[in-house]
Amino acid sequence: MSHIEVIYGGHTYTVVRRTFDDVQRQLEQIVTSSGGGWLEAHDGHGAGSLVRLLVSSGVPLALAFVPDDPVETDDGAIETDAGAATDFDDAAFDL
Repeated sequence: MSHIEVIYGGHTYTVVRRTFDDVQRQLEQIVTSSGGGWLEAHDGHGAGSLVRLLVSSGVPLALAFVPDDPVETDDGAIETDAGAATDFDDAAFDL
């Protein structure tokens, strides 16, 4: 399953069942509207413990989209879900 890795405080956390753009929008909204808020994620890779990360202006973090492992279809094509997960653009992501 594709997922989003959040690097926060030197640790890696995982967000699943959400798009990259959705998580980015939530973080932008947290920082610009209230000055701080919580992001739910899982500790580490896979089904780790549920954690809440306190996000606020000036707190460095990074997002990385991790696609599914490529799968070969019956006709020999290689597929991932990367295209469905995000529409990257050149806009800077600056909290």
